[in-house]
Amino acid sequence: MNHTEPSSLPGPKPLFQLGWTTALSILGVIAAVGAVTLHIVGLTQHQVYLGFWGLNANLFPKSTDWLLLQGYYGLFERLVAVIRATMGNIGWLFLTVLFLGLLVFLVNLVNRIELPELPSRFIQLAKWQRELVLVLLLAMCFCAALPGTLLVFVAFSAGPAALGETAGRSAAEAALIEYKKGCAESRPHCVQLKRTGENVAKGYVLDDSQSHIAIFDVDLQRGRTLPREGLEVVAVREPGLKPNGK
Repeated sequence: MNHTEPSSLPGPKPLFQLGWTTALSILGVIAAVGAVTLHIVGLTQHQVYLGFWGLNANLFPKSTDWLLLQGYYGLFERLVAVIRATMGNIGWLFLTVLFLGLLVFLVNLVNRIELPELPSRFIQLAKWQRELVLVLLLAMCFCAALPGTLLVFVAFSAGPAALGETAGRSAAEAALIEYKKGCAESRPHCVQLKRTGENVAKGYVLDDSQSHIAIFDVDLQRGRTLPREGLEVVAVREPGLKPNGK
């Protein structure tokens, strides 16, 4: 009588096997989602930043690499802002963690309660009755999960745009505080725009492209867009301005 050695018996198959192909596919999906997220954040930040000054962002197109890098900086800036806000409300953070821990404890306690068995008359149903109950339960679960699924989808779709909007507005507001100090006191450098030797405007460069340049005009105290053709940009050194711009 042949006996199979215990070592030769096939062991239980793992529930989930992650091969190299699957791992690379997952990494590819993560990289694609990350690139799209950074692109949306960078594009929205660029549009909101120029829109804050009343400028048309379409006059200053940016490359994909620039938008990805800008999106990275925007996400990093928002992360730092969230960490600062969290550390400034450490008491509320502690209460939130305590509440979540208590909620998990109560859910675990409820799961340990043994429910009474259902009477046999509710279990012994005909096949069509069981199928009808199953279909109704599935329909109820789908209807109950649909609003939450749509909410998660909307939040995921609007999240990068919201991050880009807050990052762009925050950057513009911080720049405005510096620009209000004037050319002699602000950290950014002023520039003088000249055309054929005549002064056209003076202020801070907000953005530029091959066809246009956008500045915050210190005399008008607002954003301006001027064509680049024949325009000369000269750095301004006001009296009292230190070499390091401070």
